[in-house]
Amino acid sequence: MKKLEDILRRFLEMWSGLVLRRPGVVLALSALFSVFVYQYTTDNLKINTNTGDMISPELPFRKTYAHYQEVFPQYPDGLVIAVEADTPEFAQEGARVMARRLQEDVAHFKNTFLPRGGRFLEENGLMFLSFDKLEDLADNLAKAQPLLASLHRDQSLRGLLDMLEIGIEELADDDELNFDPVFARINEAFQANLEDRSFYLSWQEVMGDKDSTEEDRRRLVMTQPIFDYNQLLPASKILEKIHSIGKDLDADGSKGIRVRVTGGAALAHDELNSLVSGSTAAGAASLVLVLIALSVGLRSLWLVGATFTVLLMGILFTAGFAALSIGYLNLISIAFAILYIGLGVDYAIHICLRYLAFLDQDLSQHEALKASVLDIGPAIFLCTLSTSIGFFAFVPTDYAGVSELGLISGTGMYISLFVSLTVLPAILKLLPAPKVGRSGGSLAGKLLEPLKNLPTRHTSPIRLLSYILLGGAVLVLPKIVFEYDPLKLRDPSAESIALVEDMIESSGKHPSTIIVLAEDNATARLWSEKIEQLSTVDKVVSIHTYVPEDQEEKYYMVEDIDLILGPQLFVSPKDEPPTHEEQILKIQSFLATLAENPEGAAHSVELARTGRLLEKLLATLENENSQKGVTRVRNLESSLMATLPVSLNTLETSLSSAPFLREDLPEDLYQRWVSENGDYRLQVFPLEDISDNDALKRFVEEVRTVSNGATAGPVFILEAGQAIIDSFRQAFISAIILIALLLVLVFRNFRDPLFVLFPLVVAGTLTGAATVLLDMPFNFANIIALPLLLGLGVDNGVHMVHRLRKPVPQSATLLHTSTARGIFFSALTTIFSFGTLGFLSHRGTASMGQLLTLGVALTLLVTLLVLPAFLNRSKRT
Repeated sequence: MKKLEDILRRFLEMWSGLVLRRPGVVLALSALFSVFVYQYTTDNLKINTNTGDMISPELPFRKTYAHYQEVFPQYPDGLVIAVEADTPEFAQEGARVMARRLQEDVAHFKNTFLPRGGRFLEENGLMFLSFDKLEDLADNLAKAQPLLASLHRDQSLRGLLDMLEIGIEELADDDELNFDPVFARINEAFQANLEDRSFYLSWQEVMGDKDSTEEDRRRLVMTQPIFDYNQLLPASKILEKIHSIGKDLDADGSKGIRVRVTGGAALAHDELNSLVSGSTAAGAASLVLVLIALSVGLRSLWLVGATFTVLLMGILFTAGFAALSIGYLNLISIAFAILYIGLGVDYAIHICLRYLAFLDQDLSQHEALKASVLDIGPAIFLCTLSTSIGFFAFVPTDYAGVSELGLISGTGMYISLFVSLTVLPAILKLLPAPKVGRSGGSLAGKLLEPLKNLPTRHTSPIRLLSYILLGGAVLVLPKIVFEYDPLKLRDPSAESIALVEDMIESSGKHPSTIIVLAEDNATARLWSEKIEQLSTVDKVVSIHTYVPEDQEEKYYMVEDIDLILGPQLFVSPKDEPPTHEEQILKIQSFLATLAENPEGAAHSVELARTGRLLEKLLATLENENSQKGVTRVRNLESSLMATLPVSLNTLETSLSSAPFLREDLPEDLYQRWVSENGDYRLQVFPLEDISDNDALKRFVEEVRTVSNGATAGPVFILEAGQAIIDSFRQAFISAIILIALLLVLVFRNFRDPLFVLFPLVVAGTLTGAATVLLDMPFNFANIIALPLLLGLGVDNGVHMVHRLRKPVPQSATLLHTSTARGIFFSALTTIFSFGTLGFLSHRGTASMGQLLTLGVALTLLVTLLVLPAFLNRSKRT
């Protein structure tokens, strides 16, 4: 170590001499180079938001998925559009219009279809019902046939009241009839009209005699947009077009139609928007806190400004390297700025504090700057070597996102070393020397005062407590959890996430499914049967699902329904629309009929309520001017009858159901399930909520017992998570081994390297245990904090051991030195820089901020309290 340090000191003496003799030239060249790098970076550095590119394409599961994308190119990069409305009819019609509009826009959309719709499925929909459901439908329609015939002829308020009069008469003749469900739904419309609020009666609910579910009122449209991944937000224009169509579906907002979008690109779009919007306030708060911390620590605005300047310059140069070496940043490697700020500011703070310490010793500005570089230079050079090794250890891993991050951040450490030893001294030489008091009397010294003597006065208790905590932490480490589900990391208020979570809540199942490809028809049937028998599987959908069984028997039941409804139901001529006066007369006529048939009202609570509501309606109309009365009656009619044409048309279309073979399926439907080369696509739906890690593993593992070629969502999530875990495990083991070897070679003993690695190992163990105790699992986002914690842990150890090798004043301890203050304020700026992220609505970023704050705080405590206690004991022995 001594020989290496002497070599470094001679080099640093020469280098600092050159810099300090010509500081203006150094800054001018740095400024010119910065302008060049800025221009080059803005022209050449792209953002790749495709999360699929962050995992090595050579992994088996990536190759399997690539094969699936190749044989079924209409599915990758797809968007799921949910058209939701107050009634199933409006949702159905809205989805049809949405699909048609997207199909017409061939410049931006391709492969658009309705999973539950399309002419063929609508015409043959009854063939897909079970016998029980067909029988229930036949019974309900048989009861409603007289009412439907009346309504079909006169689809107005008058026609509805005619239908209700028929119901009154039937109730009078048969007291076992129960029309209350029908009357209750109609009464909702009457009540809403009297309260001047929007309401639409669903005739699908009336005919089916059951309330619609949230899923019934949501229709999906699948589409494959054409994205431009060179844009920061490639889905922005596509989403704008979809939402523009959505606004057209319900211009006045009365139908309750809303359009929401999810899918990979929509999730990435919302994630970036959430990060940008949330990070603005967090960034401002962080900036203020960092400025305060640096001002307290450095005691000079000149030093704060110089530190910020070299920090920004280093980030710019590192971004330029990324543009030159890779050409783009992915959603992981963009975090190089976080790592650079956390570690890059460390070098500048240590140099500035040593500079202040030498100024306090009455050295001239030139002498203080040169002494600072010579004193701290070897330590930060060793920090750069060890930390860059830690980052470069990620380069050969399969997690391409972190591999690129490791290359950029590892090189960034050398860039930070260069600007800290070159640009920073040049800036400080041109600025006035700070006029400050002694370090011990500064606010910084006062902040550290309570800690300074703890390690020496309480060495044994600190060591004992450390052993106890470390032992307990080791026992807890096996319970560390990695959260696989990426949806749990995103902003729950984002449209794409809110939609997925609503779908999970309404159905009780996760929408993500496994895809299995079978090589032929026989294999597809066999695997479908086997997979459906698995305990974790809800159902399997394939091309065979669209050719239902027992079609002949169902066809006879459809013919019976058609016979019940009568051949004239859908072809009879419609009456002329009534005038306003005729509508009023019909209301009065209905009330008279109700009065003449008290038996009907006596048997039906809701019918009696209908009479009371209509009497209130007439009274309201009498008190309103004629125009307002016409509008009220028109709105009432729309509320009651707007969905009827859709329901009748759906019913009429479904009665054309007839037996069919697989060869009769439309070509576009067939191609969704059978590829051109004959591969059969099986879609496997989970029975459990696979947002739970254990359920996800069980689901994937069980399906793989039938086909090892299972792919898509759940498989990708599980395998990607495992690839990340393996990559970090491989990188950390390699990094610690290589760093340890480097330290042994440098120090030429085993004692000093152990103390250097002490903060990393102890703080890392405590941080891992804390994630278990605080229910803060690792995930795709916060795991990025680990390289920073590795770098900080090693850097702190290097600084402390390096300082220990230098003489400390007799009346002082290691914690009285500028090194301790540098470690403290470097950690404090890191906490302030990223701690505010913990309050963002984006759950992944928030977890990263929380883990960084926790890890840096523990690293700081271990470095300033625990390590000195062990060093103190070591010196005694």
